[in-house]
Amino acid sequence: MEVDKLQGLIEDLFSLKVITIVKANMTATSMPNMATALCDIATEYGAKLHALTSRKPERALNGEASLAAFEELERMAAEHIHARAASSKGTEEEEGLFMLARIRDNAQQLKAIFRGKEPELVLDRAKAEELSDEQMKLTDKQKVMIRKTWELGTEEVALQTVIYLDGDVITRLQPRYYLEQDKQALIQIHNRSVETSITFWGNLVKLAETFVATLLGGKV
Repeated sequence: MEVDKLQGLIEDLFSLKVITIVKANMTATSMPNMATALCDIATEYGAKLHALTSRKPERALNGEASLAAFEELERMAAEHIHARAASSKGTEEEEGLFMLARIRDNAQQLKAIFRGKEPELVLDRAKAEELSDEQMKLTDKQKVMIRKTWELGTEEVALQTVIYLDGDVITRLQPRYYLEQDKQALIQIHNRSVETSITFWGNLVKLAETFVATLLGGKV
């Protein structure tokens, strides 16, 4: 168990990702319990897939989170990507395909949470709200995946920076947020977020060193 924790800790600290999102309105609500978050994700993905493709993933649109619901989302998104990728024209269509790719890839990962559950786990919002995180029997990695997926949802990412422990830094930004002068404030906000995250990351690395030393019964 301690070895698994150590491995997970090292993997989590290998890279740092900072994302800046532009959103006109927001509810600023706290994340619900994990089961309810899964229902939220399925519903939001279903609505977005329907808006982009006119296809209806019935399970997700009915608020269901289950192996079948995320399989349906993955399959429909993949089919549309395959059908439209070759004929994609224009930035708007390209952005839609990238969003569908996010839905496809995340749905594929979320399926693992439901696979192998006995009896088969099928959640609606009413049932989900009654389930504690302990009852869901999720691993730490699964909890992190759900939280990140719920937070990002189907939002448009304006800027993203990924920093690796070996020193590589990758920054992606949409051209319109770089070329337009009135959007420079957004870049400054993103840069401050990166600086804050690096400081926090450094503190986590120090804590990890202490944790490793404790597990090994000595000094690092």
